[in-house]
Amino acid sequence: MDDVDPLNPSVGIGFSVSRVGLMDFVDGVKPNVYGLSPNVVGSTLGMTLDENALDLSNIQKLLDGELSTGIAPRLLLLMDKIPAESASGTIVLSLKVLDGVDGTRDSGERELSSSVTANWVSDGTNIELTVPAQTQQVTFVPEDGIAVTATFANASPDIFTAKDEEGFGNYPGSLEVRALNFFKANTGDIELPALFTREGDYFLEVGIDQGGNDNMFYEGVPFNKLQATVKIEDVAIPEVMGFDVASSGFDEPSVVLVKPISASEVEEIELYPLLYGTNLEFDLGPHDALEAATLAGLVEGTTTLAPTLEFRLAHIPNARGSFKLAVTLTSGEDGERDEGVGERQVSATAEIDYDATGSSATMSLPAQEQLVTFAEDGLALSLTLTDVNNGTITVTPAGVQYPAELSVRLISIFNARVQGGLEASDLSQFFVPGDYHLKVEISESERESTDGVDVDKLLSYEGMPIISIEGIIPVN
Repeated sequence: MDDVDPLNPSVGIGFSVSRVGLMDFVDGVKPNVYGLSPNVVGSTLGMTLDENALDLSNIQKLLDGELSTGIAPRLLLLMDKIPAESASGTIVLSLKVLDGVDGTRDSGERELSSSVTANWVSDGTNIELTVPAQTQQVTFVPEDGIAVTATFANASPDIFTAKDEEGFGNYPGSLEVRALNFFKANTGDIELPALFTREGDYFLEVGIDQGGNDNMFYEGVPFNKLQATVKIEDVAIPEVMGFDVASSGFDEPSVVLVKPISASEVEEIELYPLLYGTNLEFDLGPHDALEAATLAGLVEGTTTLAPTLEFRLAHIPNARGSFKLAVTLTSGEDGERDEGVGERQVSATAEIDYDATGSSATMSLPAQEQLVTFAEDGLALSLTLTDVNNGTITVTPAGVQYPAELSVRLISIFNARVQGGLEASDLSQFFVPGDYHLKVEISESERESTDGVDVDKLLSYEGMPIISIEGIIPVN
């Protein structure tokens, strides 16, 4: 999308969406943000929630008439650009929720629909959204096909809200859509809970009409409609057994990338991850990056300023055990190294021991043969190292005003002595400017098992088990 201010990369000709998530609150308490993998077809931004599900009990609590129960799921549109100062407009959202996986109500399916109008104005940094007084209709079509319509004088003011640059620290702005909040406040004689009596697939559609001012984009492609297929199930949070990553109770994000500036100065980049099944995916946002020189220096052994992934912990187990840690860094964005186009990949694995007391934990790398592999066009090398880096992964206990943290020092797992074994290719030259795909995985230890936590329950995000963490890291 064209910039309108060369000095401000966060300003564009419209709303530029670069990431989409769906936030749910399991049992009306636990927040989780699921990834939706959007794609524009024609003028429709389509999405599917197929590796996770929205919690049926939370939706039922939301609509049971008790104002204190249930929290509305929300569609999060994270933006890398917002409209320029003084830009403004009127937007009409047409909302529809129905059974099934498409936008057509078939016999026996139920459908709920309505629309709402709002005004917006931008100051180049923040977006202000207001819902003026208006008259609208809500229509519910039950299984028998006989529609029921109710008319209302005012819309719920929080059906959709805009957040400024403070809302998601690494994005200039975001838009949150809470369709069920609107229906909850404006249903009258319509028995809204009748739409959510059972588990199943549901189809959500949000039409966007700005009177010809089409300024919504996803990765530069315009769209004027959102469609999402989601599963709704009675989701239960498993008993937390291991290290649980969570931001609940703290005014800070659950995952950050600590970027070293000097020996005494660091920059924290907020990541706001999305959950895809058992994979946690992060993103640095549109304007943050690491420096190639710093990463090369780590490999060469000329610096110890390693970038670090830090995870805020809400729970530490009381157990001792072992697991295998694997770190893979691939040039490009998809995590796959393509032959013949200059892409490279470096990976390493190490056995980790942990000794946790419920409030603190010690991570150590026992004596072992550590495997490091490096591949590029025409070259594939595997090294076995015996001198592993014991500071790769650490746990810091909680303080009075801050949570416990699990830290993974990137690159240090590859060990400063790797370069000698790769003298012909010089591993430090791996880090040229560009995008890199990072993946961190945990798996079962190959050594004799202990009484530790099962590896598939060792790490969780807001109570949901995860076994891998990955994302794109720009390097300049």
